[in-house]
Amino acid sequence: MATGEAALHGAGAERRGRAIAFAVTGILCFTLADAGIKWLSADVPTMMIVFVLGFCGIFSSTAVPVLQDGLNSLATRRPGLQLLRGLLMCVSMGTVFLALGMMPLADVVAMSYSTPLFVAVLAVPLLKERLRPVQMLAILVGFAGVLIVARPGETALALPALLIVTGSVSYALAMIVTRWMRTTESPASQMFYSHLTVTTASALTLPWFWTVPEAAEAALMIGIGLLNGLAHYCVMCAYRHAPAAVVAPFDYTAILWGAFFGYVIWAEVPGWHLWAGAALIVASTLVVARTRAAA
Repeated sequence: MATGEAALHGAGAERRGRAIAFAVTGILCFTLADAGIKWLSADVPTMMIVFVLGFCGIFSSTAVPVLQDGLNSLATRRPGLQLLRGLLMCVSMGTVFLALGMMPLADVVAMSYSTPLFVAVLAVPLLKERLRPVQMLAILVGFAGVLIVARPGETALALPALLIVTGSVSYALAMIVTRWMRTTESPASQMFYSHLTVTTASALTLPWFWTVPEAAEAALMIGIGLLNGLAHYCVMCAYRHAPAAVVAPFDYTAILWGAFFGYVIWAEVPGWHLWAGAALIVASTLVVARTRAAA
């Protein structure tokens, strides 16, 4: 019995280790993609980047489900909600990508983690959920952290901070729509129609924003699209191997990666405001997530 228990414990530890490795790799890929977008933003219009990432996402996010289950995996009963989710994702991508060109990478990453706080707030009117006092306090603390990172007294950061908040709210609304569709729509169909909508909506803007990219820029945009696909796959594998409580805290390694790449590539030195604000955001989102899970 002792040997059997030890074997089970060892297998569980191995699965947790694999999940953590997948999670860290996925978050690294996401942050590398953000760094690539920030690099491109100096010369390539934002909506071109959104278009290319959406187009690449159509294939990278649905290839495996289609190979496994066929085109039936993309069937939908809620096309209107699929369209709404895709438009919200398009707004979220466009606003955050714009902010990446105006603000230090780590600051953008840290502020983007306010999304779960907006989800918790929006779930009250839209999903009829209730907030406990400890959750309301945590949300207020998290928003204080966003303000510390944004430094509202510095007018140069006002627009990018507003863009990030807009992107976070849009993404939070997309997550609410995802909840509305969870009983009828497969994850593969949601990913497919979101990317299809993002690609179509951004393509409509290209007559005003299109420029001919250089070969290196085109290669980098395709590489970012592939990185995003790999990141989604790694995170999905992480959650298959271990519970969310094990995997979710490693999401926040993105702030460390963002600080690292921001310093190495753009000589962005993180100030006290980043670490203080990020600590409040991370702590508040963890409290909200754990108290919601325990409810």
